[in-house]
Amino acid sequence: MFSLAHPFGASSDVSFTLLLVYTGFYAATISFLTAQFFYRYLAIVHPQMVPVFFGGWKLILWILYACYFGLQWALGVTFFARLDEVSTDYMEDEILQYYGKRVEEIAMCAVVAFDENHELRWFNLMCVLNMTLIMMVQYGFIITFGWRMSLKIREAVSMLSTSMIRLHTQFFKVLILVPTITLFMPVFILMYTPMFDFQIRFPSGVMLSAFSFFPAMDAIIVMYILTDYRNAIKTMFFLSILNKKQAYQFESSAETMPYYQLDELTRFIAKVGFIFTSLLVLLFIFLTIYFVKRDFGSYRNLLIAFSILGFSFSSSEYIVHPMIHSYSAGFVFFTNPQTSIVSNDVMKIGLVFFCGIYGSTVCFIAVQFMYRYWALFDAPKLKWFESWRILLWCCYSLSIGILWAVGIHWFLEIDDFSIDYFQQGVRQIYGLELSSIPGFTSVIYTRKGDVRWRNLMCTIEMTMIIGMQYIIICFCGRKMSTGMKEKISMLSETSRRLHTQFFKSLVLQIVVPTFLLFLPMIIIIYLPLFNLEFSFPTGILFSAFAIYPAIDIAIILYIVCDYRNAIKYVLESMKSVCMSGGYSSQEVSFPICTTNNQMVYPHHTTGV
Repeated sequence: MFSLAHPFGASSDVSFTLLLVYTGFYAATISFLTAQFFYRYLAIVHPQMVPVFFGGWKLILWILYACYFGLQWALGVTFFARLDEVSTDYMEDEILQYYGKRVEEIAMCAVVAFDENHELRWFNLMCVLNMTLIMMVQYGFIITFGWRMSLKIREAVSMLSTSMIRLHTQFFKVLILVPTITLFMPVFILMYTPMFDFQIRFPSGVMLSAFSFFPAMDAIIVMYILTDYRNAIKTMFFLSILNKKQAYQFESSAETMPYYQLDELTRFIAKVGFIFTSLLVLLFIFLTIYFVKRDFGSYRNLLIAFSILGFSFSSSEYIVHPMIHSYSAGFVFFTNPQTSIVSNDVMKIGLVFFCGIYGSTVCFIAVQFMYRYWALFDAPKLKWFESWRILLWCCYSLSIGILWAVGIHWFLEIDDFSIDYFQQGVRQIYGLELSSIPGFTSVIYTRKGDVRWRNLMCTIEMTMIIGMQYIIICFCGRKMSTGMKEKISMLSETSRRLHTQFFKSLVLQIVVPTFLLFLPMIIIIYLPLFNLEFSFPTGILFSAFAIYPAIDIAIILYIVCDYRNAIKYVLESMKSVCMSGGYSSQEVSFPICTTNNQMVYPHHTTGV
């Protein structure tokens, strides 16, 4: 950790002291969060003890408690993370190359976990252990108080009014969600990454941005989640302009507004996605089999298999037309039986099949990245993609899809509580009876705030599947991006160009599924965890699923030169046929990619 700033022209020693103060404030902040959790715990479970621990001058003790851990953190950095010869030599070239500064010129502390002999540097490791101790103590208290509140909430809140129960539940969500994401998680990543000794180079200080946003995010989320603040804001910005009658009419119309227009838009996008996917899949398979003659190895079979899977994905969405409506702590996943000619049981199987195809699709994307990674860094392992072995990867992808589908069917089965939770909204917005339509539901919390573990297990399962596949994609993509230049320099000109083209397509194939496959699903499955008071047809996000297969194939057709040339050859051949009235003696040349991706015509073929 370092700072290039010299405020008011101060020396490096002064800047280093300010760095220590910064780290101390971090530890004091997370310690004060523990005090907040302890206060909430007492307020719910032992309200008579609040004055004993927080009354009057005793609040100063908690401020001193936070200051103590801030001081311990800063002193740990001072004694255990100061620069020595090993850390200076280790960091000097890196700092000079990327920041244009010498180590001696800046305020800096460093932790180098291993020396050149790969032995632990215990002196620096003590700094990590000190930080871990402080964070685990604070986070342990937070989790303990939160857990005890969840266990005793039923007994304790029976003595409180309904409004007070709701108030305490809302405060609890705010207190545990924001610091976990913005304070604890970034530091854990920063501290423990050196322990694995990965060959990575990254300005991980960007994670410190989360610290900067924490105070503002904390205040914003409090104002958004807590009804009192939200109502106060509405009063300030709306009720001062609208009279009470107009405000009431606005709220009523917003609550009863049907979402037919959004549903029609989703259906239209699914239809367009299905048409384009069908056309592009046929074109892609046709070109791959008959016109793209360059040897792609077993990757050719992977591309064809994935295009067929994409067609199945788009087709299942077009036929089933799945819909999702998110409401507060849950969502209902269903399809409208009025638009189908088959029974509800068949449509329910269709929903499960759609989910399985989604799981298989994200898995097969990871398989493609593994192939490209091995092709560059460990070519002997490509034998696992040759001949009949490619079926193993198809079975692996299929098994992930089955696991996803079974999780939906098993954990999200509609029960009496979910019917009671969603029935009114589904009837009011869609004009359907939840108990008589094919669908599944997920409600994470009961009305008292208890976790419904059966539904939550589905979210956990989805998280594990998506997380595993996305980690594979990011790992392989990262390794290829850092080692591409070195590895492809040892390949032939043709192989080098081919790998470069496929890598460009894979870069887009990281970005595109991130926004069209992963992000929409993460939004859908994680919104219920926050239990926000809103109602919205999040099924509109499925529109991204509908267009993904077409975009994915279009990326390959555009970036890989062989496919561009094949398309041009087919178009020129068709033009020649049309102009000659069905037969042409005109010679049509099949173009081939050169080393700079331009097209040459090495031989001629007689026109059709």
